[in-house]
Amino acid sequence: MPQQKLYFGWAAATTPLVWLLIAAGFVALLLGYLALANYIAQQLFQTGIVLVVLFLLHHLSDAAVEASFDPQSGFGRFLRNVTGLGERAIERLGLLFRTVFDIVLVLAGLPLLFALWTVTWIDMRSMLTSATIGFNVGDINISPRLILVILVTFALGILLTKLVISWLDRRILSNTRINRGVQDSLRTGATYAGYILAAVFALSAAGLDFSNLALVAGALGVGIGLGLQSIVNNFVSGLILLAERPIRVGDWVALPAGEGIVKRINVRSTEIETFDSCSIIVPNSSLITEPVRNWTHGSNRGRFVVAVTVDQESDPVVVLDILTEIARANDKILTYPEPNVALVRFGPLGLDFELKAFVPDILDGAMVASDVRFEILRIFREKGITIPNPVGVFQAPRL
Repeated sequence: MPQQKLYFGWAAATTPLVWLLIAAGFVALLLGYLALANYIAQQLFQTGIVLVVLFLLHHLSDAAVEASFDPQSGFGRFLRNVTGLGERAIERLGLLFRTVFDIVLVLAGLPLLFALWTVTWIDMRSMLTSATIGFNVGDINISPRLILVILVTFALGILLTKLVISWLDRRILSNTRINRGVQDSLRTGATYAGYILAAVFALSAAGLDFSNLALVAGALGVGIGLGLQSIVNNFVSGLILLAERPIRVGDWVALPAGEGIVKRINVRSTEIETFDSCSIIVPNSSLITEPVRNWTHGSNRGRFVVAVTVDQESDPVVVLDILTEIARANDKILTYPEPNVALVRFGPLGLDFELKAFVPDILDGAMVASDVRFEILRIFREKGITIPNPVGVFQAPRL
């Protein structure tokens, strides 16, 4: 019973209609209309068979897709190894297959039901012929053949674009010393150009006359005026980012929303991954119109600062020499520009020094600064130089 409820629970919704047809056939039989009663009984039986077969095929396709796409099955392992798709992509692919199969079942079942109850095969053939011929929209005849030509042309264009981008990435970009941001700009720009060309060729195959672009531009202007300003603004800003490259993939940027590494520049937005693995999605227009701090723009070289305070009794010249030698001894610190040590102020706790030095990659700055602080602590303890304690000394109240 549970299995019957699973596969044929839909039949409960048709029960009143079925009983009505049975009652109509019974009344026709009592009144002597044998042909009508026979017609109703025959149609009910044939319709039931068609519906049962269609729903069994529907559930069979679901079970087949689920079993085939299972990661434990042979086909599932083969699909993952060949395509390299993740689990979510595999689930979407399975959903696509099930949806396409359901559409095919509906397109096959509806004509059968129409033929059984309302239309003759002659009428059905006329309808199919009319659908095949299509209908006219202006000078263009919209037909299934034309739609198929457009879809196939566009799909081939996308496939060719992906092949060209793969070849460009594998044979040219990966063998050059162009930096990662430039490579991503070239790759993204070539992808957009390929998609646009694929769309143009598909519409040309449909017979669209591009001499009427003024009409298209007018319609686009109306659409922009009705609320597409933000989308178009972000799209154009994305093209500017790819062309001027003020921000590139791999750059370390700081925004009011946070700071992190640029991971991807998309059509509408840019994805930034923070140092605690949180993604910030920023509209491209914000990166064009608002100030953005880019730590790696033009060069990855950057400077870090280590502040240290010593006791008032310490010899400032000795402290300056120690900090300078520590910076020069670290092989991750650049010799040019050379490290700089300065006595910046006479603080309330002691003498305040700052060590400023450059590293080849600013992303290594925090770790290099940490290494320098460890070395300062070690040498200060060896030399007897004291770092004053900011916490005041407790004094007992006088009695």
